[in-house]
Amino acid sequence: MEKVDTFLPNLIFMDIHLPGENCLLLTQKIKKDHPEMIICILTSYDLREYRELAFKCGVNYFIAKGSWKKIEALVKSISSDLDNHTSN
Repeated sequence: MEKVDTFLPNLIFMDIHLPGENCLLLTQKIKKDHPEMIICILTSYDLREYRELAFKCGVNYFIAKGSWKKIEALVKSISSDLDNHTSN
């Protein structure tokens, strides 16, 4: 949370399993203070139950590790949206 509050990123990538922290609880904390931040969970546990719970907690994207094309497309899309937003 400290780094999020300091750097105010537009996009955060997190693993579903974080050492010492639950990523879903962390997502809820981040979204409470920074609802505009985009949070993407990267996981090798691409299970429907995890996906549903993640979205309930405020995750914007849930992507299986190894889906590099999806990740690249997501970053390009968000970058383009940010560019368009700041140029208006």
